[in-house]
Amino acid sequence: MSNFFEEYSLKLNNRCQPELGQLTKLETKLRMEKTPEFSKLSDFGSVMTLADFIENVKCGGFIDYDGYGHYVKDGKESDIEIYPSDVKKGNIRKDFDTIIWFNR
Repeated sequence: MSNFFEEYSLKLNNRCQPELGQLTKLETKLRMEKTPEFSKLSDFGSVMTLADFIENVKCGGFIDYDGYGHYVKDGKESDIEIYPSDVKKGNIRKDFDTIIWFNR
């Protein structure tokens, strides 16, 4: 019975891959173009410069499984997320210079 489920899951995942890829691209595009809404900086999380975050990602210090960040501007947290995979793909907002990182 287990083999049947594994085969079914594999077929289902293979069939959904094109749609999942399109959704990922659309979500990334939204995060790159979205007008941010700001709120008070969270009491938890690690604040760092965007340059430090990028360097840590390039060195393997952060991966998507570890968590995510929000862009920060003028000490206020935006509602726009950033992931390590964004850095690897060059999808980085240039209108921010700081992030707050949230570990899983």
